[in-house]
Amino acid sequence: MDSPCRIKRKPLPNDTSRNSSMNTSTPLPYDSDHSSQTLISENLSMLTHDGVTTPALMPVYMNEFQGCEKQHPDRPTSKFKIRGGGWGLEIAGLLTTILSFIALVILVRKVDGQLLSSWKFFLPVNTVVSVLSISIKTPLAFVVGACIGQNKWSWFSKRPGPLSGFVAFDEASRGPLGCLTLLWWLKSCHWASLGAWVTLTLLAVDPFLQAVIMYEGQLDSVSVSAAETGISRASKLDFGDWYYEIMKRVEYRGIFGVMGICEMYPDAGVSATTLMGFVNSSTASPTQPPLFTCRTGNCTFPLYSSVGMCSRCADVSEHVVKESRFGLPDENPFTRAHGSDAVQSMNYTNYVLPYNSGRRLLLQRNNGFSNLSRYSGSRIPRVDVTSVYYPQQTYSFQDSSTLLASFGIVSVDQSYWNNLTPWEDTNIYATECVLEFCAQVFQATVQDGILQEIAIPSATFNRVPNSFQPTAWETKEIMKGIETDFGNSLGMYDQKSYGVLPGVVLSRSDLQLRMNGDAKLPMGDNTVQTVFNITQKSIHTISYFLAQNTTLDSIVYSLSDSTDFLTTFQTAARLLSNRFRELDDNKNNRSSTSSNLVTGTAEQWVTYIRVCWVFFIGPTLVLLAGFVFVLGALYDSHSQRLEKMNSDALAMLMHGVDGETRARLREEKREGRRADRIWVRLEDEKSGLSLRSQE
Repeated sequence: MDSPCRIKRKPLPNDTSRNSSMNTSTPLPYDSDHSSQTLISENLSMLTHDGVTTPALMPVYMNEFQGCEKQHPDRPTSKFKIRGGGWGLEIAGLLTTILSFIALVILVRKVDGQLLSSWKFFLPVNTVVSVLSISIKTPLAFVVGACIGQNKWSWFSKRPGPLSGFVAFDEASRGPLGCLTLLWWLKSCHWASLGAWVTLTLLAVDPFLQAVIMYEGQLDSVSVSAAETGISRASKLDFGDWYYEIMKRVEYRGIFGVMGICEMYPDAGVSATTLMGFVNSSTASPTQPPLFTCRTGNCTFPLYSSVGMCSRCADVSEHVVKESRFGLPDENPFTRAHGSDAVQSMNYTNYVLPYNSGRRLLLQRNNGFSNLSRYSGSRIPRVDVTSVYYPQQTYSFQDSSTLLASFGIVSVDQSYWNNLTPWEDTNIYATECVLEFCAQVFQATVQDGILQEIAIPSATFNRVPNSFQPTAWETKEIMKGIETDFGNSLGMYDQKSYGVLPGVVLSRSDLQLRMNGDAKLPMGDNTVQTVFNITQKSIHTISYFLAQNTTLDSIVYSLSDSTDFLTTFQTAARLLSNRFRELDDNKNNRSSTSSNLVTGTAEQWVTYIRVCWVFFIGPTLVLLAGFVFVLGALYDSHSQRLEKMNSDALAMLMHGVDGETRARLREEKREGRRADRIWVRLEDEKSGLSLRSQE
């Protein structure tokens, strides 16, 4: 039995037909549909041996290999043939683009408005968006390129055109640079240009989608304990100390009553703060804010009220009296604003602001210019100050019901100190400033660790009429007489004013201040306290300190350097108010339940993810244009019954130019002419589709 791989040979012809069979070359029929009958060798090699010509090789056909190819041990077999047609890969690319775009929309809708800290995925949001962006544009670019490649076959199957157009289509299917060539060739006048535009605009899809995600920072409230976010306030004033030494039965206007003689011990912190407020504070703001805590550095507090100190100033220069005298200028031993070492008489001038107090307010110097004054080199203050403690003794504040102290200040015009005006002709200014107890409502915020506290100007207060009244019935009649003489005063009663012993104190109840209800404030809220108590001990100990001559001397030298008395007193009042808060805060030990601690809301800078939807418009339009182009290209190819060929190299080899066109191309090339100007058209020949030149 013959082997299955043995090649069968045809029988040798007889002698009569040998010569004819050797000398005649018969062409073998070619059947394009049966490749297995392809002739391997159709030429006969003639060998001569002893004068006899014999064929060295007989024709061998592929069908004469009986199963050798199938049973070759080293060659793999395949069930599928590689043939044209089929858009499965492109359809998969379109599905990938659609699913990626849907995933991106779902992602950005989910993260829009969310905290950046809530993103728990191991990749950042922008990285995920970038990955999805690539998944959107890359498959679509591949599909659009394939459809542009298919368009070149469709184009030339409908109409003839130059080979340069065929090349432009082919290059456009391979990248953006080729798309520019195609757009130039088509002049954007054919729908095939849409694919080129889509390819170019796909380059901008990724930047636009990256711009969709934005980050926005803002201050948000966070949950913290009351001890971590709070600001102090003074709900009651009770500081200083005093001790009753003896009780005396005294008489005023023929009325007898019982009063106590006390030793005063002012609070050291309040005393120091008072002086500190006057030192070089005409331009500087308070350097010591009220006590507050804000763990995050950014906090907001609700409206809150606090009792403190306020100030007012008024110009009283019209009350200054000029006294021209001759003699020794050493009239007032209680003020520093004069010379006390004169040994001879001279012309001098006093500028006096009359007050009914123990210390006369005046400025005293010898006549002439300042550089000729015998005191030009000495440290004599440029201002003089005195204090009174009863509203009726003031020029401008007799209506005050909470007056602590009124300070009269006289100062000289700067022209005298510049040697432009002699002393007797210079201008003198007089100012009256008061410190008075008050209740205020504040709005406070902390930004970057800096407290900003603003007083609400519409919040006003009044003194409670029945407060600060004598506690002993014997003294009520005396009180009526005192108020008749001195008004609604908070001051102590000394021997000079009342004809009683020094240090005598009329025992009283607490002074009470009440917030008015006319301001639109949340009075029902516990942060806006409506009634404040100030003990008599607090009022009299601080008054006692201000009345001391050494205290006034310190204030005199401090005000000599001030250029704005109003600002100076505002600073002093603000520092005193802050000190009052500290004192009340220490008494309550700063516990979370203390009545003076206002709990605020802590704010922390957080970052939110924001989606700028407007940047979705461009990529969405590009995707829609890409899908329209792809569907149009598929429909056009299907309507012409074209197989999928796009830019396949095998399709180019199978359906490229025919032999005649190839010869013409070579001729044009040899003659140096542009071969790409030859017009061709895709035609269906007997052997299949091919590009044929058109005359």
